[in-house]
Amino acid sequence: MKITKYLLLIICLLTLNVNHVYAESCDNEDILRLKKLARKVEITYEQDIQQYYEDDLQEEFTIYDSYIISIKGLTKEIYGVEMDLLIRFFNKESEENVVSLPYFGPGIRKIEIRSVNCNDEVLYTKKIKLPKYNYYSQDPLCEGISGEDLAVCDEWYSGELDSVILEKKVEQYKKSLQSNKSETKEEQTIKTKINNTLKFLLDNYVYLIIGIVVIVIITAIIIFAKRKRSDLE
Repeated sequence: MKITKYLLLIICLLTLNVNHVYAESCDNEDILRLKKLARKVEITYEQDIQQYYEDDLQEEFTIYDSYIISIKGLTKEIYGVEMDLLIRFFNKESEENVVSLPYFGPGIRKIEIRSVNCNDEVLYTKKIKLPKYNYYSQDPLCEGISGEDLAVCDEWYSGELDSVILEKKVEQYKKSLQSNKSETKEEQTIKTKINNTLKFLLDNYVYLIIGIVVIVIITAIIIFAKRKRSDLE
């Protein structure tokens, strides 16, 4: 047993020494070259909807905020690490030069690009935000309401939300719709009255002009008669 322990210890020490020696061979010029290579890496994500069946509840569930993270541009010299779950992305020499791994949940994901040989030197760090899905958007209260009309019913609404807030916001939204409908009816009534008045004036403008002319003439005659009477006196 003691011999076995010593052998394992020697192997571990040899491994550490090999790594250390190799790390020393990575001079500043090598590190700078690898950093330039790491900065060219592209990190993207896409939604990866997952469905699973809960045996205890005998019900199927859908996870909408599950994601695939893809890293393009990794080589034999550099690899990626997702720091929350410590998941590593290694280039397997795929034709598209893209390494993709699934099952990442929402949140801010920190990804480090490291050197394969230079003692895991961190060459480049990037953070990506995987959005949280708003499961309240599927609540019956949001039925028939688009996210554009009411933010809390949007699939990707990121604000604070619970069932109480949702109910309150939906109630306020429906009241505002009723108020807008009432205002629209009043505006329509006013427009109708104005249109009817204009139509009447256009249909009878000849008679109106004649009437105005007659009134002007009669008024002028009365004024002229009063002046002439005052002159005679």
